[in-house]
Amino acid sequence: MLINIISHKISNKKFFYKLIFAYFFTAIIPVIFIGVLSYKVAISNLEKQSINNLVQAQEKYKDGIENNLNEYVNLCNGIYYDERMQEFISGKFYKIDPNFYYDQFVFKKDYLMPKIQTIFGIKPNAMNLSIIAYTDNPIEIISGNFDDVIDIDSKSNVIKDLSNQNFQFYNISRVKEEQWFRQIKGKLDAYKWIQISRDKEYKSVSLVREVGDYETFQSKKIGMIKLTVRLADIFEEEKINNDSGAGFSLFFDKSGYLLSPEIEKINYLNRNKTEIMTQIYSLEQNKSSITNENVLIKTKIPNTEWVMLSVYPLKQIKLGAGKIKAITLLACIGSLMMLFFVTYRISSKISKRITNITKYISAYQNENKTMDTALTDIHRDEIGYLATSVNEMVERINKLIEDVYKANLDKKESELKALQAQINPHFLYNSLSAISRLSASGDSNKVEFMVRRLTNFYRMTLNRGKNIITIEGEFEQIKAYIDIYSVRKRDFFNVYYSIDPDVMEYKTVKVILQPFVENIFEHAIYNRTWPINILLTASKNNDTVIFTVIDDGIGIRPEKQSGLLTNDNTKSYGIKNVNERIQIQYGTGYGVDIYSKYGMGTVITIKIPINKQ
Repeated sequence: MLINIISHKISNKKFFYKLIFAYFFTAIIPVIFIGVLSYKVAISNLEKQSINNLVQAQEKYKDGIENNLNEYVNLCNGIYYDERMQEFISGKFYKIDPNFYYDQFVFKKDYLMPKIQTIFGIKPNAMNLSIIAYTDNPIEIISGNFDDVIDIDSKSNVIKDLSNQNFQFYNISRVKEEQWFRQIKGKLDAYKWIQISRDKEYKSVSLVREVGDYETFQSKKIGMIKLTVRLADIFEEEKINNDSGAGFSLFFDKSGYLLSPEIEKINYLNRNKTEIMTQIYSLEQNKSSITNENVLIKTKIPNTEWVMLSVYPLKQIKLGAGKIKAITLLACIGSLMMLFFVTYRISSKISKRITNITKYISAYQNENKTMDTALTDIHRDEIGYLATSVNEMVERINKLIEDVYKANLDKKESELKALQAQINPHFLYNSLSAISRLSASGDSNKVEFMVRRLTNFYRMTLNRGKNIITIEGEFEQIKAYIDIYSVRKRDFFNVYYSIDPDVMEYKTVKVILQPFVENIFEHAIYNRTWPINILLTASKNNDTVIFTVIDDGIGIRPEKQSGLLTNDNTKSYGIKNVNERIQIQYGTGYGVDIYSKYGMGTVITIKIPINKQ
C-alpha cells in the first residue's frame, strides 16, 4: 500500500528524480540493515571478548586462591608425613620411666618447637595449629590463648583475633564430645576445608585431616591435624567500588553460606540475595550469565566444596557499546552521504542518456525520418548499445526508404515495409516508458532486465541488415519481444514453447513470428478478464519446417479471415507482409495459413523449406 502511494506521488516527476529516489531508496535499506547488523555483531563480539577477559581474570584469581590453599596443605604435610611427629602423636616416643620428663624436655626443645617454628615461618599469616592425639599422651601443650573449644582461658580467644601464630597439642578427651569432632572423626581420608566450632562467627576456616600410623600403612588413625586460618588470608580482601566498574567475587560453601568476610559483600548479598542464590544453584559450572546490571561467572574452587561467583558490572561493556554505536552511526551517515552523491551523479548521467534517446525517438516519430544527426552515446553498456541499435535502426530505415525510391522491386519493398512494421518507434517508446516507470518504483532488477531484452530484440530484429536469420535467432527475437511485454503486461498472458532442437540451426526469413504474437496482444484479448494462453511450436516434416502460433483468444470473424493475407489493412499488414516475404524468398508453395473459430481461438501455420545456407 505504501509503495503504491509513493509510486503515485512520483509518477509524474522527471525521470531524473525518479532515478534519484529509486536508487537512494534502494540503497538506504541495505545501509541501514548492514549498519544494524554490524552493530549487533560488534556488540556480540565485545560481550564475548569482555566475558573471555573476565573469565581469564577469574581463572587468575582462582589460581591465586588455589595456591594459598595448597600452601596451607603443604604446611600440614610437614607434620603428616613426619615419622617422629607420628611417634609423638601416638605416644610411642615416651616411656614411663625416671627419664621421662627429661626426654620430654629434650624432644620439645630440640625437635618439636623448631619444627613448628619452621612451619610457621614458611607462611607468616596468622594461624592456629592444633594436633589432637587419639590416645592419651602424657604430654599436652596448651597456650594461654588456646582454641576456645577448650575452655581454659575465656579471656583470650585465638579465633576472634588471629593476630598471632599459635600451636596446641592435646588429647582427644578434651574434644571428643564436641559436635564438630564427632561429625568428622573417622571420615577424613584426605584434607578437607570446613568451618567448625565458631569459624563462621569469626570468619575463619579450618583445614583438617586425620593422621594415620605409618607402621599400619595409615589404616589406623592416631590423631588429627587442625589448622585454622582467616578467610581473608585465603581469598585476599576485596573492596566493592561501583563507580570504578571493577568486579568482585563472592565465595559460598556447598550449602550456599557466604564465606566472603568483607562487610560490603555481605551487604551486597543481602540486597541481591534472590538473584545471586538463583545463579548459584542454576548457573552451570564455568558458565556466564548477563543480567540487567552485571555479568555473573560461576566456577568451583579445586579441592574444596566452595563455589566462586564473580560479579562484573556491565558499566564498562555498556561504555564500549556506546562507542561502537556512535562509530556505527557515523559510518552509516557517511555511507548514506556518499551514496546520495554517487546516486545523484549516476542518476544524472543515466537520465540524460535515456532522455536523449527518448527525444530522438520522439522526433523520428514525428515524421522526421530523414534526420542527418545520430545519437552520440559512446558507452558500451546496455543503454549505449540501445543507442547504437537505434542509430542502426534509423540508418537502416532511411536506407530502405531511399532504396524504395530507387527501385520498384517487390522484394525490397516488402523488406522495407516489414522493417517499418516491426521496428516501430511506438514499441520502443512504450518500452522506454515502462523502463522509466520501473525505475521510479525502485525495481532496478526489472529495469536491467527490460534494457537487456530490448537490446536483444533490436539486435536480432536488425540482424546487421541481413534478411535471413537462424531459427534459433528468430526464437530469441520473439522471446525478447514477449519478455518485454511480460514486464509491461504482468498478468496479461501465458506463453508456452514446443521447439524441436533439430530445427534451431536452419535458416529463415527474419521477423515471421512477432507480427502474429503482436496481433494476439492487440486483438485476441477483447475485454477478456483472464490471461490468454499462447503456444509457439517449431518442428520438421520431411524437408519442411513448420511453425505454429496458437492462442485461445476471441478468434477471427469468418468474414475477416479471407482478407488477412490479401488486403493492405494496416491492422493486418504485418501478417500479409510475412506471407509475401516468405513467398518472395522461397516460392508460392510456402507461406502462412490461418485457421480461426470465433470465440475459441486461432491457429497460424507457417511453412518454410529446410535451409542451412
